[in-house]
Amino acid sequence: MTSTTVWLRRLWPAAALGAGTVVVGLGTATLVALQPPASPPPSRAVLALRSAHDDAARLAGLARAAGQPAAALVLDRQATVLAAAPGVATGSPSAGSPPSSSTASSSTTAARDLADGLSASVAARLGALADVDGPTSTVLASVAAAQSLQLDGITKATRQAPVPGASPTASASPMASASCAPSSASPGANSAGANPVGTGLATVARAEQASVYVLETALARTQAGSGEAAGRTAALDGHRKQLVEVATLATSLCTALPPQDPAFAVPADFAANPEPTVGAAAVSAEQAWAQLVGTLPPASRSGAATGLLAAARLAPDTVAPFPGIPAAAVPAS
Repeated sequence: MTSTTVWLRRLWPAAALGAGTVVVGLGTATLVALQPPASPPPSRAVLALRSAHDDAARLAGLARAAGQPAAALVLDRQATVLAAAPGVATGSPSAGSPPSSSTASSSTTAARDLADGLSASVAARLGALADVDGPTSTVLASVAAAQSLQLDGITKATRQAPVPGASPTASASPMASASCAPSSASPGANSAGANPVGTGLATVARAEQASVYVLETALARTQAGSGEAAGRTAALDGHRKQLVEVATLATSLCTALPPQDPAFAVPADFAANPEPTVGAAAVSAEQAWAQLVGTLPPASRSGAATGLLAAARLAPDTVAPFPGIPAAAVPAS
């Protein structure tokens, strides 16, 4: 088991297993000094995590210079956690390193640089999804989602939109496969639940269905025309779009989703206070999308990453440094 994979397992339980061997040479009569073997080059996962760490550390300094303390906290936390991965912090700038004097001289310039930097970092994280292992892709997609949320807030607050061409492009929904012939190996091989990919898709679908159900139920008890009704209507539309996205993903992967549950259980006090249940359902969907990123084949991960970003926008906590990854799974700093 590589040290990087051990670290990733602490962030997400679906890490791959490996093995390592330490070879010790012994002399019989005298000790022989052996030439130490050359260190193997960093894996693609380590390089991707190192790049993510360096960007987060640099952007945290820009966020402070731009007067964006909330973004700085998120980025500092990302840099700190990513630095814990073996091989990542070596030669990397420390989290919270101060920006250059030219950057600090103008908060307006810093805000523009921060927006551009966040956009470029998100694009870099998404661009690396197909080149790394599943657990690493989950972490990178989560980092990208958190930085996208910060970019949304900074753009709205400062009106400093990224320069043209720097904005991360959302992945288009995957096209359905031209041929999805049923597997001859098993009659259920193309159904959700028959394999990890199918299970992951089914989990996302059910989580989104639960969000739709509790929002519909809550909306039926909400005063029409109120701000609360408008917020719940917007969230309901968002989760319905997520259901379309996961169905499109499943079709592209030749996987049939299970039938939708007609109803979901809600707490006894749901009518009086539906918000905790609505929020919990949104968090469950966010976590399901994050896990799906690392479960899918590399070519399909960008679609799940787009779903994770949309889920993070619908979740109650929009300042989480690792959306979709439970806080208990993130190494303490």
